[in-house]
Amino acid sequence: MPKLRPNDKQVDSMQKRLRHGLIDKGWSQQHLAELLGMSPAQVSRIFKAPDKCNVSTLLLIYRKLGIPVIEVMR
Repeated sequence: MPKLRPNDKQVDSMQKRLRHGLIDKGWSQQHLAELLGMSPAQVSRIFKAPDKCNVSTLLLIYRKLGIPVIEVMR
């Protein structure tokens, strides 16, 4: 198993929160993209690499999915 850099753990945590947020809402990435006015490809890229997107965009997605913002800081 490859050794994880500290950032890898944070990215993995963000990805899990995003996936669980979708599951909890019963939404697809397509539906989330429509609600946000984004392309499905853009939402997919954010889910794959949340550390590469704008923080304000990530916070918008977290809020839309009902993920408490305070969890973002962990």
